[in-house]
Amino acid sequence: LTGEGVRCRWLPVGHAFHTPLMDPVLDDFATVIGELSFAPAQIPVVSTVSGELAGADFGSAAYWLEHARRPVQFADAVQVARELGVRVWAEVGPQPALSAVMPEREDEVVTAFMRRDRDQQTGVLTGLARLHVHG
Repeated sequence: LTGEGVRCRWLPVGHAFHTPLMDPVLDDFATVIGELSFAPAQIPVVSTVSGELAGADFGSAAYWLEHARRPVQFADAVQVARELGVRVWAEVGPQPALSAVMPEREDEVVTAFMRRDRDQQTGVLTGLARLHVHG
């Protein structure tokens, strides 16, 4: 990809998340998520599966199975969220991944709660502090 001028980086992961290579584990995943209770979202949610506002299927096991095997439409989802007026972004995960590829705009705040170089308590409190400062 680099040779074709596409910016990319190697991800040190053990599974091919968000690709059809997840198909062999989807039956087991379906069994696990089939035991969960899903509720409709109480706020608008932008889907990274479609890059659009999530529909009624968002609260279903089928949605999350699709999420595991389809490419992430992150840029489209961010654009839709921005069009809806989102200006505050909080990434809650084990390491900044999405916020790292989303430069902050002047009228936005982007914060990641967890980082490998600091303990979880500091990460959460720092993230909450940034969100509080920006309203």
